[in-house]
Amino acid sequence: LDLMHGLPEQSVENAMADLKQGIELTPYHLSWYQLTIEPNTPFYSKPPELPDDDILWEIQEKGHSLLERAGYHQYEISGYAKQGINAAIT
Repeated sequence: LDLMHGLPEQSVENAMADLKQGIELTPYHLSWYQLTIEPNTPFYSKPPELPDDDILWEIQEKGHSLLERAGYHQYEISGYAKQGINAAIT
């Protein structure tokens, strides 16, 4: 399952609600990416208003904790998996 956070106008509460919905689907693996604005894209030419760095950090910290409490471990920057699963994925 791939989820994105740090979306335009996203609050910490909204990001955690999205992540909880993803966890409720009980995937073996979950990728949780922060939105990045890349050159030569429509977002780059007209960037939306994104959450500030303090909010992004809080989303990251709370999301990581939520994933760990749900039994996921982080095996790469944005990759989380249930115990014993990442060896089959990587």
